[in-house]
Amino acid sequence: MRNREDCTKLLTLLVSSTQRLIKPYALPMLRVLLRKANDPIPTVAANVLTCLGELASVGGEDAIPYVPELMQVIISRLLDSSIVKRDAALHTLGQVCSSTGYVIAPFVDHPQLLQILGRILKTESTPTIKREVVKVLGILGALDPYRRKTKAEEDVTHETTLVAVNAVPITVTVAAGASDDYYQTAVIAALLTILKDQSLSSHHHTATEAIMSIFKTQGLKCVPFLSQIIPAFAAVTRAHGARLQEFHLQQLAILIGIIKQHIRNYMPEVFALITELWDNPSLQLPIVSLIESLGKALDAEFKPCLPSILPLILKVFDGELGGEKQNTQIKIFDAFLTFGANIEEYLHLVIPILVKSYERTDGSNALRKRAIQTIDGLSKRVNFSARGGCLGVMGRRRAWQGCDKLRFVASQT
Repeated sequence: MRNREDCTKLLTLLVSSTQRLIKPYALPMLRVLLRKANDPIPTVAANVLTCLGELASVGGEDAIPYVPELMQVIISRLLDSSIVKRDAALHTLGQVCSSTGYVIAPFVDHPQLLQILGRILKTESTPTIKREVVKVLGILGALDPYRRKTKAEEDVTHETTLVAVNAVPITVTVAAGASDDYYQTAVIAALLTILKDQSLSSHHHTATEAIMSIFKTQGLKCVPFLSQIIPAFAAVTRAHGARLQEFHLQQLAILIGIIKQHIRNYMPEVFALITELWDNPSLQLPIVSLIESLGKALDAEFKPCLPSILPLILKVFDGELGGEKQNTQIKIFDAFLTFGANIEEYLHLVIPILVKSYERTDGSNALRKRAIQTIDGLSKRVNFSARGGCLGVMGRRRAWQGCDKLRFVASQT
């Protein structure tokens, strides 16, 4: 995986640095790389997309025949949940349009493009991304409002359904009136008033479900309300007993799964909540699920958070094993896999825990099996060369002392 990342990055640098020399090969390379733009590894896909933009810049007007395919790839990546893919698509869009002269027409050929760029500009808090969006809009140019309206009326009979970053379908209609925003704002404000009123604590459960229902249906349209909702969720979680705290933690994890990278601005509140509630053993399982959802949402941006998170979750492996504790440990193994390459610097802490778990004779087969599977999963994402030999010998030696299922799993790793 890392070799592919390095190769695509190196190829992009080569094209951008030797444009005059690479020009005779630009279009053949562009044809080949278009087929690689859907790589499952986000970094590789982003590098390929960036390289396509550089090749389009080199090819100039000669690349015009490939613009339709490039636009399909770019628009799908603008809607992707991966931040690196989206950012690469945004930069590549500007390069393709400026180098091929494909301006204004994109808004006609792809009516959803203007709304996508507007949504990024509205919800994104990073100044560099906002500047990139404004730059792209400047390159694309202004579309005649009458022409856009006429095109919209022609297409109104078949609405275009977009898949947003959170994988929730959003139906794009031309007449998205201001009244929709008003009703949404009024409803969320009323629900937040209920959550903040302790005398209405019996209705907090229902109010939380209502807010979650709005997020599930409206998706990223609700991002502007996060500055009110995240503190309200944290406060109501602290105020209730363990049973309702578990429910609110589960809902917060689902919410993060919807808003994805937009949770980055509210990490201090979330981490304060995690730290405060961690000492309650009955809440550790939903908290680990919450941590896992943060890892999925932030991807590489989660790496700076690991020094604060790992000491907490590694403490779960101390002491005697219980049924609930084993379930939490299994969930932590899932979280390790979610962290992926981010955890490479902390292998010296993680590997002994994994080894200890599958060596424990008092542990369940499910726990020991998951420990072996976690090592197998991490080995595909992280460089195990320094510890791989020792780890393999210890794992197979212990697993062969266990049941047939553990022997089989160990033999596959």
